[in-house]
Amino acid sequence: MGERFPRGAIEQSIAQRFGQACAQDPQRVAVLTRDAAFSYREIDQWANAIAASLLDRLGRGSEPVPLLGAQGPWAIATTLGILKAGKFYVALDPSWTIGRVCELLAQVSARIVVADGEFAPLLREQLGSGLVFEPAPYEPGASVEPLASVVQVAPNQPAYLYFTSGSTGTPKGVIDCHRNVLHNVMRYTNALEIDRDDRLTLMQSVGFSGAV
Repeated sequence: MGERFPRGAIEQSIAQRFGQACAQDPQRVAVLTRDAAFSYREIDQWANAIAASLLDRLGRGSEPVPLLGAQGPWAIATTLGILKAGKFYVALDPSWTIGRVCELLAQVSARIVVADGEFAPLLREQLGSGLVFEPAPYEPGASVEPLASVVQVAPNQPAYLYFTSGSTGTPKGVIDCHRNVLHNVMRYTNALEIDRDDRLTLMQSVGFSGAV
C-alpha cells in the first residue's frame, strides 16, 4: 500500500491540501459535533466567505490575524479562512484573561482580531468595534468563489503564531509555515496509518498548539 499522505503533498499551502480533500468527496462529513455536522464543501464555503471578508478589510499580503473563540466548527472554518486569505493566524486561548489577550495583541500589532459571538463583545469594549471582526455563521446554500486564483500562498509562508506559556518569563511567539505543518501531518498520518474511515477527536483549546 502506498503512503496515505505523499511527501510531495507538503509543497503547497494548507488550504490547497484541504481543497484536494474537498474535491475528492465534497459531501463527506468533515466536522461532527453533538449538535451539527458539516461536510467538506460546507466548511470550504464557510471559510471562503470568511476569507473574502478579511480581504475586503485588509487587502492582500501576509500578516497576523489573531483568533479568539471556542473550539469547534467555527474555529476550524475561521482558521481555514484566515489561511485562504493569505494571512497567518495568531491562536489566543479563551481561558486567558482579557488583559493578557490585549497584551499579546499589542505584541503582534494586528490590524484586526477575529472573535466569535462570545468574545467579540468583550474585545469591542477593550479595543473598539473597528478592530474586531465577528464572522457570520455558516449560511446554507451560500456560494463564494474560491480565492486560489486571487491569493497565492507559498509553502514557506507563515501559517500560525502560537505563544509560549510564559512560565519562564514573558510569553514568546513561535511561528511555523505551511510546509512544516503539512510535514507534521504527513508523518502523523503515515506513521499511524490514518485513512478516510478514521476519526480524530479535537479536545484541545484553539490556543494550544496541539490543536494544529
